[in-house]
Amino acid sequence: MQPWLNQLHKEEGRLEAEEEAAASQEREAHLCTQEAYACHMRLPKQQKALKTRGVEMLRHGLKSLDELEELEERERHEAEARSLLLTASEATSEGDASKCNLFPSLPSGFFDCWDGDGEMPLAALDS
Repeated sequence: MQPWLNQLHKEEGRLEAEEEAAASQEREAHLCTQEAYACHMRLPKQQKALKTRGVEMLRHGLKSLDELEELEERERHEAEARSLLLTASEATSEGDASKCNLFPSLPSGFFDCWDGDGEMPLAALDS
């Protein structure tokens, strides 16, 4: 083989290796750029949230974000409880309770023979 041909192959291999290294560096730089961009986009949102939470903390006279989280958790539970109570009171205030079948296993008309005061009429007892 000619020495110049050997040298040509050697130079070609060196250039290919250099190209692979450059591509690898480019990929790494691209990932770093993406991470920096994501961080740049996230930080203002976090700062705004922190300021908002700080104002809430001061408004409630709390000394830490942990106390604020505990307060918010209590408020969430109280709101859920109020919601459940409202739902139950709405159902009974609308008269839905009288329409509900509280004894689904009993045949329909089972209570028809009972008086309004809950006592069974004497005529029904005699039969």
